[in-house]
Amino acid sequence: SDLQTSHEDSEITRPRKVIDNDDRIVELRHRDRIAAESQLTNGVIDTTELLKKISDETIAKFNKSSHEIELLQATYRLKNILNQ
Repeated sequence: SDLQTSHEDSEITRPRKVIDNDDRIVELRHRDRIAAESQLTNGVIDTTELLKKISDETIAKFNKSSHEIELLQATYRLKNILNQ
């Protein structure tokens, strides 16, 4: 039905926007980790703080992957509705 198709279209648009935001978050977390590695080398922070930055970067990557899976699921649901 047209209503169901419209709903699925919005279910595809939302994850795309979230993934764009995720890209920026992953990049920021990556930069934070690189800076933290330098700070650790220079004795500014301890290993625990570096591990937190590494964890933050990993979580950001995981969240992006999760949103990419949501996008794939929505895409396949729409294809199923349209019998493609």
